Amino acid sequence: MKTSGTFASLELGVNMRELFTPEEFAQRSRYLVKTLRAAKPNAPLFLITHFTNRDHFSESEDGAKTRANQQAFDAHIRQLATDYRDDNVYLIEGRDVLTDFTGLSADLLHPSAHGHMIMGENLARVMQPIVGRM
Repeated sequence: MKTSGTFASLELGVNMRELFTPEEFAQRSRYLVKTLRAAKPNAPLFLITHFTNRDHFSESEDGAKTRANQQAFDAHIRQLATDYRDDNVYLIEGRDVLTDFTGLSADLLHPSAHGHMIMGENLARVMQPIVGRM
């Protein structure tokens, strides 16, 4: 695999969970991946499911729709990675990136500075074998 050093990592959906249906998310994310594959077919593309956040742990009724959407969005991201697995598309589980719940800020959705550090280290570890060959 020879590329120009270009790659992309995408964690999709966290800001869409309350605004879009799973069907809308599926359509938009599939279009994005298709467009990126057409523009840079040899560049590695990393699709990341939702990072660790409150909806992985909460069972409150008021968050049920958001939690259900997050699960559906993650399932779609996994399916996209499967569908494009022969096209240099890789799946990374977001919970393997932000592995420590204490890495979240006070809203329990966005990472803190410490959380960003954890995420950077884990992303580098997972992506290095692939981008290191570039």
